[in-house]
Amino acid sequence: MAREDHSFCVGDVWQDDGVSCVCLGLAVLGFWLTSRLSQRNPPEKAIVARHWFDIPCDQNDNSGGGCLWHPVKPVFPKNCGWNCLPSVEPASLQAVADQLPASAVSVGTAAVARVPVVGIVGGVGSGKSAVVRALAQAVSHSGAGCRLFVIDADQIGHQQLGKAEIVAALVQQFGMDILEDGVISRARLGSLVFQDSPSGRQGLQWLNQIVRPGIRSQILLQLQAIPQDVDVVILDAALLLEAGWADHCDALIWIETPLQQRQQRVMATRGWTVQQHSLREASQWDLARKRAACDFVVDNSGSLETAAAELQMHLQQICRSGFIRVPTGTNV
Repeated sequence: MAREDHSFCVGDVWQDDGVSCVCLGLAVLGFWLTSRLSQRNPPEKAIVARHWFDIPCDQNDNSGGGCLWHPVKPVFPKNCGWNCLPSVEPASLQAVADQLPASAVSVGTAAVARVPVVGIVGGVGSGKSAVVRALAQAVSHSGAGCRLFVIDADQIGHQQLGKAEIVAALVQQFGMDILEDGVISRARLGSLVFQDSPSGRQGLQWLNQIVRPGIRSQILLQLQAIPQDVDVVILDAALLLEAGWADHCDALIWIETPLQQRQQRVMATRGWTVQQHSLREASQWDLARKRAACDFVVDNSGSLETAAAELQMHLQQICRSGFIRVPTGTNV
């Protein structure tokens, strides 16, 4: 146990043998919370083990008055977002080993803020990354506002396409024509998978099966390495909802940009035609469905500075409120 001094407060998070734990409260209340959580999940995800602090046992007696801790999935240790009870400093601890995700918790009245993970969602060419960069630069220059840790899934995807095993798998699937000077040509690969045809849709499915697992692994690794001085984590991923990565987020923010602006942006920055933009957008969730899945909206029809300021406002609201988003099970 990393915390030897036994001076815990409700909402404290620490590591125990690589497992992320969070302090819940007094034993009798903690047991009630844990039992309630178990009822909100399938039986196989109910409590699987109990033991007293430093002394493993199979007792279920919680009358000792100690403080319970609750292990959560070690995917995002600081991203617990619990709504807990007031602070206590117990003299003893009891441990409850449990496989329940932290995001299933929404109990009590006093929100204990942890580092929230916020997903950025928008249509193709909506300027998601540009707004995030503008905010990060503004925070860096002014020193004011939420301190950000940005996870760029598109950049991770670029890195994945450079890995030898990924290149080999893609060449085996799509042929040597996707290579340019020995590396994957995103333009050539895109021309094969972004087509309004059965072969194009099948090709996109194959591409996702090959590349997505590595992207997800890198996202989770970065979520485990959040710096201590961060207020909020931004997950910038074009396929956040489609890939099921939204379930790693505490809140989702939609970047609203008119279609004409989005088309003009990708024509200028990526050299796409209107048809290429349409094909890529058609390969994703419908815009209305994506927007409906989000918790906040940023208007990016004007200047980046204005959009960044609006994003900052929503992030501050999320940090203050201890906002918790219930997972939707959107993995496809």
